Amino acid sequence: MYTCVHVLCTHERNRPPWKPRIEPPEQTVDVGDPARFRCWVPGVPHAELEWRPSTGGRLPDGVEQSHGILNVPRAQQHHQGQYICSARDPQDVSQPEVDSDPARLNVRAPEAPLQPQVDPLRQTVDLGQPARFRCWVPGNPHAQLKWTTPSGRPLPSTARDSHGSLEFPAVQESDVGEYICEVADPRTGQPVRSPPARLDVRKPQIPQVDPPEQTVNEDDPARFRCWVPGNPEAQLRWGTRGGGPLPQGAHDDGRGQLSFPRTTSNHEGEYECTAVDPRDPNRTPYTSQPANLHIRKQMSPEVDPPEQTVNENDPSRIRCWVRDNPHARLSWSRKGGQPLTPDARDDGRGTLSISRTQLNHEGDYECTAIDPSDPNRTPHISDPARINVRKTGKPPRPVATPPLITVKHGDPASFHCDANSDTPAEIHWGFGRDVGPLRGDVIQEGDDVVIDSADDLVAGEYVCTATNEFGSGRSEPVRLVVTESENPPTARVEPKVWNGKPGDRHQLRCHTTGIPTPEVSWTGPGGNPIAHDVTDLGGGVLEFASARKEHEGEYTCHAVNSVGEASDTGTIHLGPSIGVRTDPAGPTLVLIKGQPLEVKCEAFGDPDPEVEWLHDPGPERGDLPDDFKPVTISEQFIRHPSIGLGNAGNYTCKGSNAHGIATKTITIKVVDAGHVSTVSVLGGTTQYFPVNQASQLICAATGSRLVDRIEWVRVDGSLPPEVEEHNEQGLLHFGTFLSSYSGEYECRGYRKDELIGTSRVTVYPEGEFHEDGVRVEISPPRVRVVNEGDSIVLDCSVHGFGLKNLIWFHGTNTTRMLPLSSKGKYLQVIYTTKHDAGAYVVLAEFNDGSLVASLPVWIVVDTYG
Repeated sequence: MYTCVHVLCTHERNRPPWKPRIEPPEQTVDVGDPARFRCWVPGVPHAELEWRPSTGGRLPDGVEQSHGILNVPRAQQHHQGQYICSARDPQDVSQPEVDSDPARLNVRAPEAPLQPQVDPLRQTVDLGQPARFRCWVPGNPHAQLKWTTPSGRPLPSTARDSHGSLEFPAVQESDVGEYICEVADPRTGQPVRSPPARLDVRKPQIPQVDPPEQTVNEDDPARFRCWVPGNPEAQLRWGTRGGGPLPQGAHDDGRGQLSFPRTTSNHEGEYECTAVDPRDPNRTPYTSQPANLHIRKQMSPEVDPPEQTVNENDPSRIRCWVRDNPHARLSWSRKGGQPLTPDARDDGRGTLSISRTQLNHEGDYECTAIDPSDPNRTPHISDPARINVRKTGKPPRPVATPPLITVKHGDPASFHCDANSDTPAEIHWGFGRDVGPLRGDVIQEGDDVVIDSADDLVAGEYVCTATNEFGSGRSEPVRLVVTESENPPTARVEPKVWNGKPGDRHQLRCHTTGIPTPEVSWTGPGGNPIAHDVTDLGGGVLEFASARKEHEGEYTCHAVNSVGEASDTGTIHLGPSIGVRTDPAGPTLVLIKGQPLEVKCEAFGDPDPEVEWLHDPGPERGDLPDDFKPVTISEQFIRHPSIGLGNAGNYTCKGSNAHGIATKTITIKVVDAGHVSTVSVLGGTTQYFPVNQASQLICAATGSRLVDRIEWVRVDGSLPPEVEEHNEQGLLHFGTFLSSYSGEYECRGYRKDELIGTSRVTVYPEGEFHEDGVRVEISPPRVRVVNEGDSIVLDCSVHGFGLKNLIWFHGTNTTRMLPLSSKGKYLQVIYTTKHDAGAYVVLAEFNDGSLVASLPVWIVVDTYG
């Protein structure tokens, strides 16, 4: 037992010095967080351990220890400092306490939360200008900052993020939006965001101009207006495009209005309006889109010739054009806008032509030009072109009567001169064949030469000279014989026979001789007195002002003097008062095999004549088909439901009454369908339509019942979807004509679903011109109103080469028409009736086989006057 104790004691006396250890030697915690230190003596588990502040004294409140553990549940600022752990051996009180190295507790004061700041929070810049945002953390200059978008999307490619600065070198509209500055919280590692910074782009205040484009006539005023929407304070200035100065004559009022009181060709061009916002510190200028000013040069139609003199009945022609404007629309009128006479032809392209110039055509004519691009359709009138008409005619062919007068000395005598002139003539009497001055007391009174008292001085020959504007003529000489012997009278009536018609005017003249001068009187047929409406004018002249059937017969001139008497007769004969006409007028009718025939014969006269048709079929023909059916003759009409080739021939309309017979022969020609055109486009092979307006193509069948169906197709594609085919066949209607509708169209005619004829037309927008276009036109107006019984002449013109033939057609509408007999440029409709009303078309056939038809002209017959 003692031995053991002794060994132990020996061991303690030789132990190494104690040194308490602590862990951790230092730690840092936030206010409110726990802290803990551990103290121990290695290898001495029974050591007694005690903690104290390094400054001595007891542990502060809130700090506790147990078994070497220093525990601070909620660290506070006053817990911060150094703490020492002391160790002693309870088994050997002689040993001193041993202190540890100090353990340090750091307590962090509570920090203000991290809050990045941005400047500015909102800014607005002009497009293309730079922009910059700044971000920082107050009190933390070393904070790691980063810019981003609220959605987390990447920044725009042009934005630069550098040390808290977000920069945009040139702001675009795509840069508009909000941006966030972030900083990482060192305690949590979570990002802390700034308030959003807003970037807006100030849209350029582009000035507006009105109108953006305008076209005015030279010398007319023009004006442009400029403004900035929403900014009435904007400062405005006008200039030419590119900032050049305004031309002379242009006025900028400084408030946005650019005006040209009187435009010239120098003003044509582009102008820009520049606006500056007075609130903009940068005074950034903004320029408008250019405003275009077009100057329409003053159209000055020219005429050639400016003056001409033509003979009466000769053709005359004036041409009008506008330099540098081949598309100008030209029309002719009398000076002052008076209409042309019906026989003056204006072709609509600048040529005025008159085929037979008359005196009423003399005067001044004006050409009016309109630019089709001018929305105001301003008319421009040429200087007048004058037509002088030189009258044409024949010189007078004067006749002096009577050829011989025999008188006694001292008796009076007179000769009469008839100028026999178509125009007014001046008559002059002379003596002798050399037409010398009158002798003695002989004087001229009007057209007579008067001898008051005959003697040998004035006896001889007298000659009458008549002069009009076309020349002079001399009569055969008449002779005055002065004698003392008495002679019996002679009498001679001229003309011996007059054949006239009821209503005509005529005179019978009785030429007498004798000494003394005989007295002259007249008796009617059968020796009866002359009728009350037949006048004895004296001097041997008997006048019939309006011949009647009752005036027919012999009229006797009686000449009586003291020596004897003489007589002579003249006979009046009036032809029959009867006439006939046919409907259609003829004299030639061309029908297509299979067409119906109906011709009416009308006779007129007093008394009412009887009417009949005559037809001589000639010798019996063996080449007629078995089913041949002759033309039916029924009183006034000849008819056939479906005419054949064998029905061709001459048919005579006859009218007869008590006074006579009148006839008219109609020649009927029948052609096979294969020898005629079956469909044709009216208006020519080339036509021009105004853009954005309704237009139509008309296809007409040239055989009344030959074509039973007409269709339109587009040669170079399908018909436009907006084009509707009207139910009335033959019409292709463009509700609104577009440039894309240009091209070639074909009209197709069918008979019993068999294609028997086609016709093509090329359509262009109005304003384009194509030299190869062939046109056939009937002279305007397109609608003519005539009184029933009047006559009218239609004429056509053909623009193209190689014309072979012209055929006129007539019908009640444009899709079914009958050919007429007229083959020339003119169609004369005589004594119009209601049956002559309707559409007229002329078809031109060319040497190459092509056919071109005109647009229709309509005749309206007014039956009520």
